[in-house]
Amino acid sequence: MNFSSLDKLNSQVIHSQEINGTRLEVRDAENYRWFNFGGSIIQSLMNKNQTEQVIMPVCQAMLMFLLWQDSPKSILNLGTGGATFERFFSKNQNVDITSVDNSAEVIDIAKRYFYLPNQVTTHCQQAEEYLTGCTQRFDVILCDIFSEQKNVFCINQISFYQRLSHSVSEDGIVSINLDPENEANLITILHAAGRYFSNIALIEFNDFKNIVMLLSFSQIPYMECLLKRNHMLKTAVGIDFSIFISSMHLLPPQQLTDLK
Repeated sequence: MNFSSLDKLNSQVIHSQEINGTRLEVRDAENYRWFNFGGSIIQSLMNKNQTEQVIMPVCQAMLMFLLWQDSPKSILNLGTGGATFERFFSKNQNVDITSVDNSAEVIDIAKRYFYLPNQVTTHCQQAEEYLTGCTQRFDVILCDIFSEQKNVFCINQISFYQRLSHSVSEDGIVSINLDPENEANLITILHAAGRYFSNIALIEFNDFKNIVMLLSFSQIPYMECLLKRNHMLKTAVGIDFSIFISSMHLLPPQQLTDLK
């Protein structure tokens, strides 16, 4: 999908408010809905005719773990946003979903305009605060937390990855949307994550500067295995991961050792 084409559509602002001095607008254009928060970047794009569909490439890439862990029972989403992941997983009634966002206003908008499912457990907290008090271990932790279109500071901190390691199951996966400031910042993040996770993969994009980072205690499958699984599962999952598989880089064990 060409996201720039949405700017050319005659979009309508259906909700607008200030949150701590930052303007949030919910917009509709044809069968799409999204919001802008502190800028013009499209966030949490939703197809109103297929609300469970995951449209944004970065969000799709964050779900690539479904190729080897296709039946998670518990999911923690740090950063509710427009409830993309909550809608996607809510079609499976056997999944327990917990959603955390530091903004009560964003959670309210997710409920009012983005069909945040009723069965989702929501918490209005900072991500690191929630993890500090968390006693549950989740099969999957998704992390997409930004402040004014930049990663929040905890993404750079070793303590954040220590908390993640205590909150994910032994065979679970952590999937994080990164927007590193530069190469040095990415190295800082990898150093912090590598202290607690023995397997790290990075997925890069041609049209976005974001990087998706996958963290696991267990081996992340190699490209050949993932391509086979993608061929088998892409129809059932509703996402073709092939372009992300080709852009994925597994960090060699020695490189991870050097990071510690």
